[in-house]
Amino acid sequence: MKKVLILNSSSRIGGAERSLIDLLLVLQKKIHLSVILPEETELFFALQCKYSTTIVPMPLIKRREGYFKQLLSIITAARKISRRINSERINYVYANTNQSFIYAIFIRLLTGKKVFWHIRDNLPNRLAAFCLGLFANKIICVSYHIYKQIPLNKKKKVIIYNGIDTRIWDIRSAPAAQLRKELELPLNKIIIAQIGSLVPWKNHMLLIEIAQRLIIDNKDVHFLIAGRDLFNDYPGYSRHLLQTIRLAGIEDYFTFPFYLEDNKTLLSGIDILVHLSRGEPFGRVLIEAMALEKPVVALREGGPIEIVADEASGYLIDKPDPETIAEKLYLLTQFGDLRNKMGKEGRRIVETKFNIDNLEKIEKHLNQWSVASWDLFGRTILHRIPH
Repeated sequence: MKKVLILNSSSRIGGAERSLIDLLLVLQKKIHLSVILPEETELFFALQCKYSTTIVPMPLIKRREGYFKQLLSIITAARKISRRINSERINYVYANTNQSFIYAIFIRLLTGKKVFWHIRDNLPNRLAAFCLGLFANKIICVSYHIYKQIPLNKKKKVIIYNGIDTRIWDIRSAPAAQLRKELELPLNKIIIAQIGSLVPWKNHMLLIEIAQRLIIDNKDVHFLIAGRDLFNDYPGYSRHLLQTIRLAGIEDYFTFPFYLEDNKTLLSGIDILVHLSRGEPFGRVLIEAMALEKPVVALREGGPIEIVADEASGYLIDKPDPETIAEKLYLLTQFGDLRNKMGKEGRRIVETKFNIDNLEKIEKHLNQWSVASWDLFGRTILHRIPH
């Protein structure tokens, strides 16, 4: 059985980590897994009973901090991890985030092990993507939006969408009434939610503008902003949003701030999901919502273009215009049959395109390394398999 070392640069659970948890459940059937995390928090406690999990400090790499100090931290962590790789005879290294791939580059230089880079976030620019990509033996892109950002040989990169287990993500087994009870909302209120990290690029201010317009025509709506700033990068952002809501005089129509660790309970209780991020790499919450038969309204850019079927499972909006989005939401709030129809189509799309079988493809690519690898520019190097 092959041995794969999993690197994740965060021990907090966000979209990338939820996808990793799903992936590990698939990989463990045929691969021996070891996991490296930077600290003893949420993800560590979720994984430690199932996998060999070790803490190695991997400080987040930030542009505003000193390069020399960060480089020293990277090398120190890479050396510790490399010693473990050699002692345990690890075959491959899998980097689950862009941050963890930086550490994987140095690990590859120290050990010569093949490195698998799963790109779940946007890259700074094409030059950076090219330079970083040279050090990966294989690159998994979560969307065509990401795939286009990497100017390397197509043999070195592949698109594999996130996948979820639709047997688990099923509205028939979801606690739909729990959220409404917690929010103390009557049955006639339509809950419109934006769910994701509390960071500016998620575009929460646009939701506030949309709410101001929609409330004029429909008072039976309630808006929910759910999420958190995982790395505390924007400490004043939540306060600014709250002040904006209060200044607009619409605080009675909002629940914010709000965080619920269980996304299934959260999504099963809402009526409509809005996703207003600019250049979203993929948008796991979209397929989670669609699996639970919720219509989705998103901007026509980034990953959502590849997920949402416009006017079938929801609406794709050409530009971040609050008036246009409010009009689409008004239709969804007025017509329950339309919400149900779009919800069922969303479920069908997830069952056929974003199911758990996608994660099996990753395991196949790991096994492919037993017969081939790739040079820096993505050209295939064949290896003889010993008899």
